[in-house]
Amino acid sequence: MTFSEPTEYPLRQPSRFVNTIAVVSIFVSCYQIYDAISNIIFMDSLSGTDALPVADELIRSLSPSPAANYFEILLSMLIILSSVALFKRFDWGRKLYLWCLATTSVWTVISSIRTYSSVSEYLNLPGVAGTSAALILFTAMMTLGINAYLARKLTREEIRGEFR
Repeated sequence: MTFSEPTEYPLRQPSRFVNTIAVVSIFVSCYQIYDAISNIIFMDSLSGTDALPVADELIRSLSPSPAANYFEILLSMLIILSSVALFKRFDWGRKLYLWCLATTSVWTVISSIRTYSSVSEYLNLPGVAGTSAALILFTAMMTLGINAYLARKLTREEIRGEFR
């Protein structure tokens, strides 16, 4: 086989879009892993102190549980793996990345509902619940919008043609 013969998979020229998504996702996921580990360490450092009952009452509802932190670490590791595969143009990486986007979207909705119920329970001040709801809704809508945009772009034929 010579270099002029077509390959089995006619790949398109790599796009900057896929490269940018992969690199940004790796950095964001590394930060999310750091944040989840910091939450676990912080909550563990309070155990056995007099501050634990107070912190448990206030922070428990506003901070994720250890199981949620471990889930976020696992999801972030999967995003890093899929981002590297996305960067190398493996189709399984694109499919895994799309699955991670869907999982992140569901997790965002669940976390937003949980956060709003916690905030409204502890911040019964006039106007605060409405402002908190607006911020939580805005954050969730931005995350869902970005995930939908990325999923739509990654399923287009011109992007799919880059993968093998």
